Amino acid sequence: MKDTSEHISLQDVHDFCEVKLAHFKIPRQIELVNELPRNATGKILKTVLRSEVIENSMN
Repeated sequence: MKDTSEHISLQDVHDFCEVKLAHFKIPRQIELVNELPRNATGKILKTVLRSEVIENSMN
C-alpha cells in the first residue's frame, strides 16, 4: 500500500498512464478519491462510482 503521507497529482497519474498504456487506453477523466465505496465483503461498488460520476458531471 502506498504511503499516505505522499501526495499524488492528477498530472502524475496522467503522465504514468501515457508511459504505461496504449493511447486508446488512457482514461479521459481521472478523479482522486480518499476511499472507494465497498460492500460488506470488500468488493468495490462500481454502480455507486458510476452514479457519483454522473452526478458530478451534471453539476
